[in-house]
Amino acid sequence: MQAQSTITTQRKTLMQSVRKVSRLLGFTGVALVASSLVITSPLAKGKKPEDVYKGQIILSDRPFPTRFKSNDHFVQHMKSVRQGEFWPSTQDGPWQIEYMAFFAKPLPSHTYSVVYFDVTDKNKPIFVTEGTSTPQKDGLRIMAGFAELKPPHFQPDHRYLILYTPNVNQPALAEAEFVLRPFDPRRAAEARERRDALLREQHEAEQAEKEKQAKDKAPAWEPPNW
Repeated sequence: MQAQSTITTQRKTLMQSVRKVSRLLGFTGVALVASSLVITSPLAKGKKPEDVYKGQIILSDRPFPTRFKSNDHFVQHMKSVRQGEFWPSTQDGPWQIEYMAFFAKPLPSHTYSVVYFDVTDKNKPIFVTEGTSTPQKDGLRIMAGFAELKPPHFQPDHRYLILYTPNVNQPALAEAEFVLRPFDPRRAAEARERRDALLREQHEAEQAEKEKQAKDKAPAWEPPNW
């Protein structure tokens, strides 16, 4: 909490000055892709995940599903894949992070900032960079995205704070802290296997859903009219 209050007081001047420098230098510390989460199944059972995790950003090295069987399934899945430490995919980086932000209230559709601070020293947070995120429509309370954090702007064994915020003058809508670790061949291989397995599962689930929809739309069989 102390770090958050310190960041709040410093953030305005830090972000304004660093944003100008970043534009001049062609800053490329983070590649960010953000999108609204698409849920195609009705979520009737259990407490809404946006209420359970409001104000939080859940981070993982695994792609998030686009479909959940129920609210309970959604909540439990996010709990099971949540991570606070990340290892790069190669010796030279980058660190690949999936994120999902949950908000206390529905958001109007305009561009938001996804901001990174180095909080290795809790008393001296350092602005690193920012990206942007734009909900596709009004009223969303969940946003999912993907980021590649690249050296030298991001460093191993440093702790970072990610903030999802409307603009430099307003408090964060959601946040999370995480640590970046040095390259580890075993962990890199495990992360690739998990990611590949999940992508295969998602592809198979999508194909099964398409086949089911096609079958449901097929006309019912009728006996021939002799």
